[in-house]
Amino acid sequence: MNKQERRLVVSRGQADPLWWTKNILGVKLLSAGEEKILQAVPFAWEENKPLVIPSGHAQGKDFIASCVSLWFLYNHVPSKVIFTAPTDRQVRKIMWMEIKKRLANT
Repeated sequence: MNKQERRLVVSRGQADPLWWTKNILGVKLLSAGEEKILQAVPFAWEENKPLVIPSGHAQGKDFIASCVSLWFLYNHVPSKVIFTAPTDRQVRKIMWMEIKKRLANT
C-alpha cells in the first residue's frame, strides 16, 4: 500500500466507524441495529450530542461500546476512553472482556 492509499484508509477510518469496525477490526456485525449505532456515532460526535442506546439484556451494548471505543482511541490520537458502569465488576468482567476480544481478532 502506497502513502496515498494509506492516507485514504486513515481518512475513511476516522470518518466512518462502521467501515473501520468491519475492515480494520474485522468484526462481523450481528444486526442492523448495530450498524445503525455505528453510523450514528459521527453525527452525534459532530453535533456534540449524546448517543442514546436503549437498555436491555443481551442486546450487544458492550460489544458495540468496545468497537466504538477502539475506533475512537485509534482514530483520534491522542485520546482517552473512559468506561463507566453501575458496578466495578461490569467494567472489569464485561466491558474489558469485550475490548480484549476485539483486540485479539486484529
